[in-house]
Amino acid sequence: MDPWEETWVNHYAELGVPMFSDVKVCKKAYRKQAMKYHTDAGSEPNNARMVKLNAAFEVLIKNQANKTRYDQYSRENKMRTTSGTGASAGSPGPSGTRRTPPSSPKPPPASPKVYNPVIRVEHLGSRLKTTTEGEAIVEKFVVHHVSGELPPNPQLDIEIEGIFEEAFSIDQYPKNRFPTTVVVNITPQSTGSYVGAISFQILDPA
Repeated sequence: MDPWEETWVNHYAELGVPMFSDVKVCKKAYRKQAMKYHTDAGSEPNNARMVKLNAAFEVLIKNQANKTRYDQYSRENKMRTTSGTGASAGSPGPSGTRRTPPSSPKPPPASPKVYNPVIRVEHLGSRLKTTTEGEAIVEKFVVHHVSGELPPNPQLDIEIEGIFEEAFSIDQYPKNRFPTTVVVNITPQSTGSYVGAISFQILDPA
């Protein structure tokens, strides 16, 4: 039995994305929130929030089979709607009291500002680093801001093809300013999966 069959949690809501979003959307949302709440790098450290985010990561991102089963269970057991009782607004309820008509809907919140900065990535080289666990790969880059407005607290997001976040670490200096030097350390256990495809983007953690 999968754990969500005992206690169902809306992991999509924890990530702030629509139900049944694809893995790419979920992963981007997870990275953005983890960069904000993680105790090591976040601007607002929150261990309780990270526990919920990591639970969503395990179900929706880390294993496609888990996500498929979770989505199927959610559709079959948690997303059904039921018809109303047929009582109209303002009509007496079961106890004879008059029901209060629903209030007018609130206006939608203002759309957040969208930032589309353009960056240029300069690769300074790569090398092997001997560790107690084997040889790690170290890649060094300089990231330049070319054009477009930056968010107030820009966070640099890095993805490596075929490798999860746990398989590499990042050293960046200075942070939140450009140009910035980035050193990517890929663990010895993941060097065999590394194909050299690294992508960079700037996120707004607000």
